[in-house]
Amino acid sequence: MQRTLALFAAIALAACATPAASPDTPAAQGAAMIRLLETPCYFRCPSYEIELWPDGSYRYLGRDNVLVQGERTGNLGPEAWTKAQAAFDRANFDAMPEHAMPDDHGLVGGVPCMNDLPGAEFTRRSADGAEKKVAFNTGCNVPAARELLGDLRAVFPLGELVGRP
Repeated sequence: MQRTLALFAAIALAACATPAASPDTPAAQGAAMIRLLETPCYFRCPSYEIELWPDGSYRYLGRDNVLVQGERTGNLGPEAWTKAQAAFDRANFDAMPEHAMPDDHGLVGGVPCMNDLPGAEFTRRSADGAEKKVAFNTGCNVPAARELLGDLRAVFPLGELVGRP
């Protein structure tokens, strides 16, 4: 009986364990990373997550309404990292609030956000591990966040993975 309980306990603990990153995976290459996450919507919007590292390695996870479901990895070259960093800088990402909202939100005559459109989450982590995330409802009129989304979409091979350029 005790052996059976010990076996079940070992199996349960093993199931909870997180495997260590192998030395050749992007996560093991350093802390710097960029992530774009697009969420589902009330219609048939693509939902996926893609992470990029300074050497151009990427990890893609297709969730819903995408051509490629599941995980894929590849390498876009270091120029992809440079382009993605430039997009974050153009958008003045460091000054963005945690939730990108329009300046005129809630004012009389202001543009309301449409909540049936997908969301996007931008994450940038520096080599020292400092991380910032910004959530953006694509139904909101936030030009800097919308431009950042478009620029990041252009960096990644989304036509092959998601089904749109």
